[in-house]
Amino acid sequence: MRKGRYLEILTSQLEHILGAGTLAVRSPEYIPNRHTGDMVEVDVTLRGKVGSTDILIALECRDRKKPQGIGWIRELATKKDDIGASAIIAVSSSGFTKDA
Repeated sequence: MRKGRYLEILTSQLEHILGAGTLAVRSPEYIPNRHTGDMVEVDVTLRGKVGSTDILIALECRDRKKPQGIGWIRELATKKDDIGASAIIAVSSSGFTKDA
């Protein structure tokens, strides 16, 4: 199993439990980039409805030794747009830098 996959699985399981069956949880999921059509890997996705609106929440996980910085957060903002997600959540086993 590749490094970091355990964090993705743990995050997926926690979201499944907390969603109490109201959200579909997948890990990983491959979603077409809205601009290029290329497939984009997302560590964990949550899909469901709020009223009549379909939502997609993406969770990206990093299992690194050092806190994650603003560069990764900016990458995730771009990824959110690329896949058309309602929201994207950063999960880091080592925390975040102040600017992130």
